[in-house]
Amino acid sequence: MWEGLLEVWDDLSLRPEEVIDFGDRLLITAHVTGHARQSGIVLDMPLFQVLTLHRGLIVRQKDFGERDSAFATVALTE
Repeated sequence: MWEGLLEVWDDLSLRPEEVIDFGDRLLITAHVTGHARQSGIVLDMPLFQVLTLHRGLIVRQKDFGERDSAFATVALTE
């Protein structure tokens, strides 16, 4: 996944801002920035990730554009 993103975006940066521990899930608030290599389009947006852990390893990652949606996913799996 990351290789594909790095082929398209120059100076792609994912800056974590907050990590909330729900035991077997983590909710990560981050900010993504970069510039599209071909068109120069600017990427500057929040990102919310819910990571599911099993035995200390990430087994699932789901990305959201809105914090409420990410929290709702964690609440549904509790």
